Amino acid sequence: MIKSLLTSCVIMATCVAGLAADKADKATEGRFDVLLKKIQADPGGSKEAEVQEMLKLAKSLGKPHAASLVVRGYLSHHFQPSPGLMRATAEAAYLAGDYTFAASRLKSYLMAAKPSKESAESAALLYTLLTDQLGAQEDAYQFLSKYGMKFRSFPAARRFDGWFLQQARARGDVAAAARMLAMVVADKLPAAQERMYYGQYLDWVTAEISRPGPKHYEALSACQKILPAIRCDKVAKAQLAFFVANLAFQAGSAGKDDAALAHDLTAPLRAAKAYFDAAPTAKTLNEIVEVLAGG
Repeated sequence: MIKSLLTSCVIMATCVAGLAADKADKATEGRFDVLLKKIQADPGGSKEAEVQEMLKLAKSLGKPHAASLVVRGYLSHHFQPSPGLMRATAEAAYLAGDYTFAASRLKSYLMAAKPSKESAESAALLYTLLTDQLGAQEDAYQFLSKYGMKFRSFPAARRFDGWFLQQARARGDVAAAARMLAMVVADKLPAAQERMYYGQYLDWVTAEISRPGPKHYEALSACQKILPAIRCDKVAKAQLAFFVANLAFQAGSAGKDDAALAHDLTAPLRAAKAYFDAAPTAKTLNEIVEVLAGG
C-alpha cells in the first residue's frame, strides 16, 4: 500500500511539474509575442533592451526567423547598436539561415569587439560562414588579415591559422604570412608540431625574402620577430638571419648615398659571415654572393 501511495505521489508531482512547465512556456511565448509585435509596430521607438530580450526568447523558443525579420526594421532606425546586440542579431540571422545578413552583422560586431572567448567564437563562425556557406574565400581572407589577428589568443580563432597561411601563399602575400607566422612561433607549440603544421609556410617565406623586392619590405617587421623565436638547427637559423639582415638593408636603402649604404651593408655582411661559419661550403658561399648581388 505504501508503494502504491509513493507511486501516486510521483505521478502527481510529475503532472504538477508538467503543468508548471507548460504554463512557463506559454508565459514565455506570450512575452515573446508582445515584444515582437511592439518592435514590429514601432521599430524607431523600441528600446535596445526590448530587442535583446526578444532575441533571447526567440532563441529559447526556436523562432529565429520572425525575430530576425523584425530586427532588420529596428536596425533601419538605430544605426549604432551595441556590440552585444550586433552579436545577438548575427546569431538570430544565422539560425534563420540568412547567412549573408549574419556575416554582415558579425563583421560589424568584430570590427569593434575586443579579444575574448566570445568574440573569437564569433570570428570563427564568420570565417565558416564566408568560406563554407557563402563561398567568399577572398572576403574571409581580407577580413582575417585586417581585423582577425587580434582574436588569435583564443583557440576558436586559431583553428583558421593553417587556412590563412595556405591562402596567403596562394596569393603571394608574404607580409601577411609572416605576420601570422610571427604569432604562431610566439605560441611556443611543441617544436615537432610547429614544424609539421607550419614548417612549409616558414620555408616559403624564407625562400621569398632570400631575393627581396618591394613587395617583401612589409614583411620585415614580422620576420624580425620570427627570427629569435624560431626553433631550428643553427645553419637554418643563420641562413634566416642573413636573409632578414639583407631584407632590412634593401628595405632601408632608398634615397641613401653611397657612404650611408656602405655603413648599412655591414649588418648583412656580418650575418653572411655567421651563415658561412655555420655552413662553410661552396653552396653557402654561392648563395651569399647571389643574395648580396640581388639575384
